[in-house]
Amino acid sequence: MKNYVSFILILLLYTWLPLQAQLTKDEMKVYKKCEKLYKKKKYNDAAEKFEPVVLKHQTSCNVWGALLKYRQADFYNSKSLFGSGFTIKVTGQDSDKLAGIFTAEFMENLMNPGRGKYLGALKSSILKCENDRNAQIYLRILTVDKWFNPDTAIHSEAKEFCNQAENFFAQGNYDESIKYFKKALAKEPNYMQAIVHLGDCYYMQKRYDKSADYFKSASDKWPHLLEPKKFLTDALLQKGELDDAREVAMSGIMCYPDDDMFQRFAEASKENSGKFNRRWMERWAPISSYKVNYFYVNEPATGDWAVYANAKNDIREFCDTTTGIIIKENAITKAGYLEVYAWEKMLKTASGEEFAFAKKMQKLGYLDCYVFLSLFQVDLYRQQQDFVSKNKQKVEEYLELLMKEK
Repeated sequence: MKNYVSFILILLLYTWLPLQAQLTKDEMKVYKKCEKLYKKKKYNDAAEKFEPVVLKHQTSCNVWGALLKYRQADFYNSKSLFGSGFTIKVTGQDSDKLAGIFTAEFMENLMNPGRGKYLGALKSSILKCENDRNAQIYLRILTVDKWFNPDTAIHSEAKEFCNQAENFFAQGNYDESIKYFKKALAKEPNYMQAIVHLGDCYYMQKRYDKSADYFKSASDKWPHLLEPKKFLTDALLQKGELDDAREVAMSGIMCYPDDDMFQRFAEASKENSGKFNRRWMERWAPISSYKVNYFYVNEPATGDWAVYANAKNDIREFCDTTTGIIIKENAITKAGYLEVYAWEKMLKTASGEEFAFAKKMQKLGYLDCYVFLSLFQVDLYRQQQDFVSKNKQKVEEYLELLMKEK
């Protein structure tokens, strides 16, 4: 069980397998030059020089890993164009924040191009690499978790108590850690980090009832954050409460579909007979959107994926172009979302075997579930959140269907 802050810091240390077996001699020469630029702290130069190599190996997580290392360093070492004191906040209740997230995201990327390029590389990697778990987690932390983070104005004394608690936790002294987390909460009752990490302490002591109480409290208070749901599912699994664990895992998938939550759902399902297959597939175009994203690392879409990419032109006048949600009745599609329509149009002419499962889901009436759950990427967040809020029963049916698929 990783605590939230330490988990982020650990993730900042990318480790990638050697590339020699995957790159040609000429490509290795480029890579070595990029490494020299990286050591000289010329991170953007290293990234730009390496991008052509990535485009030749777009399904390799290791090759993407090198680019992400450069882009990450460029982001964390670059300065905002407006100075370090300039920040953007999205205020209001969680439901209201959704409307402001992507405007704020756009502004953040304008202020710090290194951030936009890093996010673009993460998004591109996720479309091509099924097992790039680091990229999946980073992307969530830098987007949704960032905007819904409640710990933005914590009293300094509460922070100090929390830091002391973290030190005791790292030493394995959970009793002292619990004591100091409770002191932090006495100062700041809604201190999310303290609530979740207090649950961690009880979890490490195998006091799963207590840990579940704290994780549930955090999950109820901040429904758009995934980590409390993950940890609550773990505690319920340890207690043997499979039905409750399954329900929480499903809510986690609806909150932010990632591999960890799919696997937890499988573990909590009595009919589970092996590793869960979410039916991910490679995608050869950026997520179809009316928002121009200059930072994706992709060549122009061709073939079937060009049909997907261009589908947005058919229904622009019927869409909320900020979200991709179709808001006007039309004779073109009954789909309520740009992403679903783009897939519908592509599947009419796509003949490759890789589209077989998508066509099967379309025939069964679950194409929307497929694209928003199995193929989720953060650029679909607004559409996905709108869809799951209206289709909980359908989501459950789809997950049960996936459990039965071989």
